[in-house]
Amino acid sequence: MANKPWDRTIVNPRERPLSSDINQLQSQLDRTRRDLMRVAYAYRATDSDNSGGNIPAGFLGDSFKVDPGAGLQVILRQGMGFADGTGDVPSSLGGVIGLDDLSVLKPLALTVPLAIGVPAADPGLPRIDIVEVKYDRRLENPLSRDILDTGTGAFVPALVQKTLGAVLDSVVPSINGAAVVNYKTGTPGASPVEPTVTTGYQKIAAVRVEAAAVSLTVDKIVDRRRELADQGIARVSVTARVNTATGLFTGTPVIIAPPGYRVKLRTDNNLFAAGILGIDCLVAVPSPSSSLGEAGCSIQAFDSAITTSAEALRPVVGNGTMVFTDPSSPTSGGTAVFPSPEPAFPIFGGNTLIASCIPVRWTGATFDQTQLSNPTIVSFQFTIPTK
Repeated sequence: MANKPWDRTIVNPRERPLSSDINQLQSQLDRTRRDLMRVAYAYRATDSDNSGGNIPAGFLGDSFKVDPGAGLQVILRQGMGFADGTGDVPSSLGGVIGLDDLSVLKPLALTVPLAIGVPAADPGLPRIDIVEVKYDRRLENPLSRDILDTGTGAFVPALVQKTLGAVLDSVVPSINGAAVVNYKTGTPGASPVEPTVTTGYQKIAAVRVEAAAVSLTVDKIVDRRRELADQGIARVSVTARVNTATGLFTGTPVIIAPPGYRVKLRTDNNLFAAGILGIDCLVAVPSPSSSLGEAGCSIQAFDSAITTSAEALRPVVGNGTMVFTDPSSPTSGGTAVFPSPEPAFPIFGGNTLIASCIPVRWTGATFDQTQLSNPTIVSFQFTIPTK
């Protein structure tokens, strides 16, 4: 049976191909591509199931990330993602033979940023809203084509749809409605909570609208997208040289992270005041289900140069800890921060991974910070599940 992944419709020599042949050829290519993406981003879901047979709905990089716009407005970044369309695998769409959509992984795409006007703030109480999206599939782009009239045998001009569309560029977002991009308002209150996501949608952001607010800032938006990564694991790498006398970074730290992840590196002012060098690395995690015990972080600290054999025998140790938290005051406790000024982090409900390192030198009998080389190099290596 045709129209399976890797199938190719054959047009034989001297054969007069049908429109269904051409439509099915495109459908086969599209299904194969999406099924490959499904396998690439699938992950092991539970201890009892190692099949990776889940539908990895989510977004690539910073696609669909929600930013503040002018005034009371949010902007969805352009990009691509996928939704779970289990049970929705129609064939012969619009009565066109071969025009099928047989992959359960459904595309989400924006080729330009999409703006949404945020409803007016409550005058006395804050509220938390959400932005949610679902996939779209539509016949569009009507054009005139010559269609065979089977009664007369003549070709007659007729208006027919020429595109099976999925891109959301032309969508008019709804407010508490049913458009494929929907802005859903929460209930104002002294301790507001996020509204539940509508069935069939993916939540991509939570937006805190303060009482009487007339604009939004980035720290009022929490990234609720599910990130897609190879086999469900995202990786973040941070390396920096730290002046052990001043607690400042020497040169520009190297940060390698997926697009859409916010990363901050800082020295800890509270510890430094006590004569202890501490370095914190913060990563804002888009995937809402990440929690302590799932993510991992390895921390290394080492000399910028080893000049004697004695130094080589006294290694630097990175004594590190890691927690998931919501840093309500991310600027407190920081002396040196990279980037500077530091990126704003969510002030409510966000999953942020904080790894802290206190580099010390093992002297053979005890740990000692006074013998650290200057500068000392510290690196953080995160592995973060995106499921």
